[in-house]
Amino acid sequence: MTRRISCSSTLALALLPATLTAQTPDLSGEWVLSVEVNGSVTTPSLTLVQEADSLSGTYSSDTLGRAQVRGAVNDSTFTLSFNASMQGQSIAVRYRGEVQEDGTVKGTLDLADGAISGTFTGKRATETRARVELAGEIRAGEIRADVVTLRSHVRE
Repeated sequence: MTRRISCSSTLALALLPATLTAQTPDLSGEWVLSVEVNGSVTTPSLTLVQEADSLSGTYSSDTLGRAQVRGAVNDSTFTLSFNASMQGQSIAVRYRGEVQEDGTVKGTLDLADGAISGTFTGKRATETRARVELAGEIRAGEIRADVVTLRSHVRE
């Protein structure tokens, strides 16, 4: 019995580092995707809520419209599924992806049970929005500086 305890303790300690490094990323938030299907690129948006290993949220694109999504996360991989309307027909859409080291996502998708397939990449919308806001602040600062210069010339 002492040997079993010793062996199982050693096994538990050997598995501990793997357990600590395999952390599930939090996919909650707004995402902007770049989807390529048959040479055409679309940029749908995705808003996700993650609770433990379950995902839910809203998908929106010009091509497939707006839909409620469901999915799951397992370590760094995830799946998302929803039904969309395409040319008046209801079709199943399934995304399979992986979270990259830089926090972006990348993977494949299939529509109509694999009749159409493609690839996608995605990044958090907040990254894109922060760049636009920063550019807006710079432009606003430049405009304010120009207005001050103009007022200065008018008074002289």
